[in-house]
Amino acid sequence: MAFRLCNKDRMLKPGKCLICETHPGHRVVDTGYNLTAATVFDKLRGRKYICSGCGEKIGKALGMITQVQVNAMKTEIDRLTAHAARLEESLAMQDRLDQLTEYLRRDDAASVENESAASPGGD
Repeated sequence: MAFRLCNKDRMLKPGKCLICETHPGHRVVDTGYNLTAATVFDKLRGRKYICSGCGEKIGKALGMITQVQVNAMKTEIDRLTAHAARLEESLAMQDRLDQLTEYLRRDDAASVENESAASPGGD
């Protein structure tokens, strides 16, 4: 059997969820299974679907996360990625600042040495 997601408007009869036996919302899982009942009038005869509500309950029982949780995690990943980029930029600026500070210290020390060497001897 190949399960596939389909829209409600593409459902074949009886057009009900196999589990809760209601007419589902807009998204269902088509199980690919057709039940051939004993009589033509059997209400269970036809294609078998699982509604998104029952699918989520099955997933939860199996330890899976919901689409809402997935979306929240994606949002958090985006936020943390942006924060990491800002931290990296800040670190790069700090490294550059440290380099410039070190350069200025060397330049100041060389300037002091040059002034004392160039000064006339004595007071």
